[in-house]
Amino acid sequence: MEIHIGDRVADVTLVSKEGNKVQFMIDGKPYDVDIVMAENGSCSILHDGNSFNAELIRGEGGKSYDVNMFYRSYHVDIVDTQTKYLRMKKGGEERQDDKIVAPMPGKV
Repeated sequence: MEIHIGDRVADVTLVSKEGNKVQFMIDGKPYDVDIVMAENGSCSILHDGNSFNAELIRGEGGKSYDVNMFYRSYHVDIVDTQTKYLRMKKGGEERQDDKIVAPMPGKV
């Protein structure tokens, strides 16, 4: 899936998930992290002995988030295969507005 963070687009692949331990690849680089989610939308991330805290605020549709981390806020959009398909379908419909479609070929 693609993740859009501002102007940056990252290719993210989930490799494995066992409990709180998650392995994934970001732009081909592997990451092993330990993530603990709290009920209020905040999470604790452990990576290479470093601890990071983040607050996740879910947007409409569940495919976008506002992430608050290190006194900064980031808008994140998740683009999975379903989202790509819907965008292609919507774009295809917009391009076909000038075509005439008849139920029987040859008859208008």
